[in-house]
Amino acid sequence: MSNEHPQDALVLHRPQDLLRRPLLAHTNYPDNWARWFEKMGCDGPYPAPAADFELVGMLVQAVIAGMGIAVVQRCLIEDDLAAGRIAIPVHRPFQIERGYFLCQPASRPASHALQDFRTWLLAQALADQQRTALGLSVAPAA
Repeated sequence: MSNEHPQDALVLHRPQDLLRRPLLAHTNYPDNWARWFEKMGCDGPYPAPAADFELVGMLVQAVIAGMGIAVVQRCLIEDDLAAGRIAIPVHRPFQIERGYFLCQPASRPASHALQDFRTWLLAQALADQQRTALGLSVAPAA
């Protein structure tokens, strides 16, 4: 994601174009850029992030402030995309093996609230997956 106006993001056409910009990362996942560039077919070595942040919110604010470009989960930036504060300069989503897990004690049956939450969560994930597969964006039209 970038803080450039959605129309200006068009200047960045290929994954290699991002190498000209400062790359920002989450402290716990400094390899996200290398993984992204690898998935995009770019040859390494890849530059180290120019800066890293412990919280995704701080990382997103750094992008909005113009400090660089970051790789984050789309669901965490939907509002900023819709408001035009950031843009996706090269729209090529990818999946990594990290994820989230909904857990409960094995010794206890799931409550109705947990079952309802699980149903809602799966519906949200499916909708996001379908939106991504179709290339739909919540960003304002240019």
